[in-house]
Amino acid sequence: MAGSIKWMQYTADSGEIFVVKVDEGNGEALGFDDYAGTGEGNLLPRGFQMRYVNAISAAGVQRRFWVGDPLDPLFAAGGTVTIDSVAYNITSSRGEKRTRPRGNDSGQLDGDAS
Repeated sequence: MAGSIKWMQYTADSGEIFVVKVDEGNGEALGFDDYAGTGEGNLLPRGFQMRYVNAISAAGVQRRFWVGDPLDPLFAAGGTVTIDSVAYNITSSRGEKRTRPRGNDSGQLDGDAS
């Protein structure tokens, strides 16, 4: 359940700092740092997806939680995280995704040849 939404800092695998809006309780539990409104951090670039873990509660509720730090032990090794007084067991994790632009032409004849 969403609580207080807050700007927090996400650390990419490359070490870059990005500023994102996340649920404050989830962010604090999963490695995000507070953003003070000044200093380091840009918005996530288009085509970038943060790393996350999939989790399930004892009642069978499945959730996805973004993970703010690549070294967070829950991302690397799994375990249990408690969010809003509900314990979730980590079932899997997914790394970052970045869409990278391509410079080649599609070969279609409806545009110019370059």
